[in-house]
Amino acid sequence: MNTSDPEQLETWLANAASAVPSPAALTLALAGLARFETLSTDAQLDLLTVVNRLQSMTVALAARALTYFVEQDDTPYQISREQAAAVLRVPPRGMGQRIADARTLVRDLPRTSEALQAGLIGAAHVRRIVEGFDRLAAAAAEGGSAVDVETRASYEATVLERVDEHTPARLGRVVERAVLRLDPLGADRRATVAARGRRIELQVLEDHLMQLRWTAPAADVVEVYRRIQGAVAQLGPSDERCVEQQRSDLLRDAVLRGIPIAALPERRRRRAQLNVHVALPTLLGLDQHPGWLDGYGPVPLTLVRELVHTEDTTWRRVVTGDDGTAVQLSRRYRPSEPVRQLVLHNEPSCVFPGCGHPSHDSELDHVQPFGRGGLTTADNLSPTCKRHHQGKTKGHFRHTRAADAVHTWSLGTRHRFTARPERRLCSPPGEQQDRTGRPSSAPDDSGSRRPVPDLASGPVGNREAPDP
Repeated sequence: MNTSDPEQLETWLANAASAVPSPAALTLALAGLARFETLSTDAQLDLLTVVNRLQSMTVALAARALTYFVEQDDTPYQISREQAAAVLRVPPRGMGQRIADARTLVRDLPRTSEALQAGLIGAAHVRRIVEGFDRLAAAAAEGGSAVDVETRASYEATVLERVDEHTPARLGRVVERAVLRLDPLGADRRATVAARGRRIELQVLEDHLMQLRWTAPAADVVEVYRRIQGAVAQLGPSDERCVEQQRSDLLRDAVLRGIPIAALPERRRRRAQLNVHVALPTLLGLDQHPGWLDGYGPVPLTLVRELVHTEDTTWRRVVTGDDGTAVQLSRRYRPSEPVRQLVLHNEPSCVFPGCGHPSHDSELDHVQPFGRGGLTTADNLSPTCKRHHQGKTKGHFRHTRAADAVHTWSLGTRHRFTARPERRLCSPPGEQQDRTGRPSSAPDDSGSRRPVPDLASGPVGNREAPDP
């Protein structure tokens, strides 16, 4: 391999960026770093991708090595823990959890281990998946058993579906949904126990500051935050404080003097409110799928039923497709903005890849610019945070949207990135049906149905192959 030829090096980097990590990729990465300033922007991005995939591969190999090492220790004292801790330079007390996580990944989550070694996900993604599985295992242990094979397979199939497109935070919500669906009773018990730990804590900081930390059920925290956000909109552009300072001062004022709900302004013709999404079959007790609390994510059924039956609950009918996409809204509530509400129901956050900015606090962008004939319809509007909206308007980004709601972004290089909306309510893998009633999996970029990636046949990424 001749890495001294700049053009050849860039070609090899482009190929390695979309391939399973290998020893040759390490050689390319070292060569690319040595000549980094001479590489094009495209090649620098390819190099970053290669290094990231190599890092994931080494994490997977390290977990396998640690698992194999401790499992061959048959001594009563289990001295392998101290030996590994000494070599890895970590406290022996923390080595137990590290070993447990490695064994869970290697023995209980083989497909996740394969995805990590293939470079499709990173250590932060694996941490979320392992934590979710640990909760299922703990619930099974309470009943004197282990997680059965069917549950284990269903869990991995759910969390690994399109895993290459998720940030760790978004994957965490996928994991939460899977745990709630597979163990609804256990989720209810954990939520009840966790709610007993609500508290307020003080921490002394430097420069005469203190931190007030409030831990409470998600619905309470989200509602308080929305109330403060609504009050921020009342301050107007003449207020010289930044948003963070405004929120802090308003929280102080709320506690000391109170912010009545009637005093809040109507932001975009709507007052701050708590939005809970639940499927009708779930509400009727026909299934056990979790609900969704805007501003938090998946929530257990007990919390959903508690929230939707409060006195001030406002019901709104949402007709959805088989994949959970909203296709029609009732117009009895705020009929002057049904299109905006339809868009926000389908897109919980900014549609830029990896951006988690809430859609209700984003700007509605015309995918096909209005000045170029774009219509103000749900099919041509997408929530985009201010930064990414301005980036597109100024020409730094290009954004298109396919008929199946897949967003494609170009960032000024030959690379293109795709993003799909995060469905609040959707069926688990294997239960989704097409309009003829036949089971199917999620649609791919071309509109055809795509199963969970077969990791044995190579990586499946959300970045298109570089142009030749």
